[in-house]
Formats: sequence, C-alpha cells, structure tokens
Amino acid sequence: MTQENEVANVAEAVTKRFGAAQILINNAGTNIRKNLVDFSLEEFRSVLDSSLISTFLMCRAFVPSMEGSGYGRVLNMTSIMSHVSLPGRTAYSPQRRPCLD
Repeated sequence: MTQENEVANVAEAVTKRFGAAQILINNAGTNIRKNLVDFSLEEFRSVLDSSLISTFLMCRAFVPSMEGSGYGRVLNMTSIMSHVSLPGRTAYSPQRRPCLD
C-alpha cells in the first residue's frame, strides 16, 4: 500500500462494492531486523514507507468521502515497539506513532 495506484485501486474496489467507507483501519507494516549499519537505504525506506506512506495514502484516499457524511473513523494501529524497542528494530521502532489531524 505504498504506491498511489495500489491505494487508488483498493479505494475504487471498496467504494464499488460497499459504497463510501465509514471506517478505515491502517494496520500495514513490515519490519526488517538488522543492525542500522547493515541497512541499505532502500531497505530502510521500505520499512518506513510500509507504515507512514501507506497511512498517508489510505487516509488521503478514504477520508474525503467520510467528511460531511455524519460519521467517519480512522484507526491507526501501532506496535509495542512504539514504546519499547529491541535491537535490530532501528527502522521499525521510531515511526510507529503516525499522527493525523
């Protein structure tokens, strides 16, 4: 869910089948476990994007149809890693608290 076209396809399919969404649950995320110095930039970005970019894109796709409908909820799931980290979780831990207005 890190590509705009992927998210657009999901939003279109959901709307076509169920109508405008009233609830969005952002729960996507991946983790690559390795030491910070062993990450490639591509790997590090893929972990960040799976949580942050996917949340942004999904909200951007679904929230507009919730506005003005009288009801709408966005639930951003997180991990215990947002509070307590472990070795090898450098890319995953610091960004597990997505915040939306």
